[in-house]
Amino acid sequence: MAQGKIGPPLDRMRERAYLAGGLPNTPENLTRWIRFPKEVKQDSAMPELGVGSQEAKHIAAYLYTLR
Repeated sequence: MAQGKIGPPLDRMRERAYLAGGLPNTPENLTRWIRFPKEVKQDSAMPELGVGSQEAKHIAAYLYTLR
């Protein structure tokens, strides 16, 4: 089991001004970051998971619901 933390908590995503350290927080940018994290931020610890466009939109919509 992992002991450390890599990224911030995923709750309150809709309240954040920026994603990945500087990308404006919009649904389009969140979807892009989910699909292509290394393109958005080269040194991102988030792996590229091969998520498709529709899947990424659903994931982004879900993340925006977390409180």
